[in-house]
Amino acid sequence: MNRTTRRITQAVIAGSMAAVSLLTLAGSAAAGSTTELSRGEYLSPPSEVIKRDSSGHMAYSLQMQPDGNLVLYRWENGSRSHACWASGTYWAGDKVFATYQDDGNFVVYLRNGAPKWPAIWASNTVGGAGSNVSINSQGVLYVGLKPITGPC
Repeated sequence: MNRTTRRITQAVIAGSMAAVSLLTLAGSAAAGSTTELSRGEYLSPPSEVIKRDSSGHMAYSLQMQPDGNLVLYRWENGSRSHACWASGTYWAGDKVFATYQDDGNFVVYLRNGAPKWPAIWASNTVGGAGSNVSINSQGVLYVGLKPITGPC
């Protein structure tokens, strides 16, 4: 194998390994709206986790916003009423995603071009029980079995 062919082969292998590691980190996306986020899934702007009331109307939503903030909203009469909780990551812009990791931690990462994306918010629930991120009927955000917020 000549030198040019070897360099091309090495570049292709390195690129393939990077792509596989990114897919492994990110898991599968929750497209649009979902009622829960399972381990290994993630939210990118403008995806959301929703909770409907007994009539089927939207009651609460956890939105990964284009400004980078992860926000829990209350809905009334078909309209967003108010924010109940926020991660405070509004400064990060749209290069973020929130993922419920296999270790039980729910984390917002910044895709900033670095080899390892920095975590800019975390639920600190590593090792916790449960299998999803969800919102209950009182607007409490749960990561696994741990409540992250109070009632909304």
